[in-house]
Amino acid sequence: MQGKTVFVFLVITAIAFALVPIMPIRALDTKMKVVPIISNALVGQEYTVYINLTDVADLYAWEFKLHYDKDILGLTYNDTVAGGLNTEIYVFKGIANEATGDLWWAVSTVYPTTSGITYANHAIFEMHFKALATGTSDLTLSSTILADSSANSIAHTTVNGQIGVGTLDLVVTAIKICNMYANETWTHSIY
Repeated sequence: MQGKTVFVFLVITAIAFALVPIMPIRALDTKMKVVPIISNALVGQEYTVYINLTDVADLYAWEFKLHYDKDILGLTYNDTVAGGLNTEIYVFKGIANEATGDLWWAVSTVYPTTSGITYANHAIFEMHFKALATGTSDLTLSSTILADSSANSIAHTTVNGQIGVGTLDLVVTAIKICNMYANETWTHSIY
């Protein structure tokens, strides 16, 4: 009887192991994305944009290039965000070319830290823009690289962004002035 029990257990175990490759395994859908993806600003307004990573495991280093329309947006600030990598970090590239509207940043965790960082959603980079003129500026990521603590590439997709810049037209046609004590109202039209 004990032999039958062991045999049945072995058959069930073999079937379970045979089915494992059939079951779908959910891989992380890692993304590097511009946040917010689409936004609107007014001429003269300051605007903050982030580069976020989602669903990343064992992140040890990252790199990206970003292009924006320099005639529509003026870059006023750009830097890494705390917590995007384990500390200490080393900035290999930290180039902001405002004449062409290009950024190129490459950052890595450094020894003695030997492990990467894992998170569901975190900003790694922050930029501030001033809206200079009306129009639409794409915020286009390129040459993106994510690496783990073994220097292996982390597969990911990118999500670009866009800022539409407009103006606010305010038209005043009349002003009403009320004197509550004298119970009087005056209207002045503007032409």
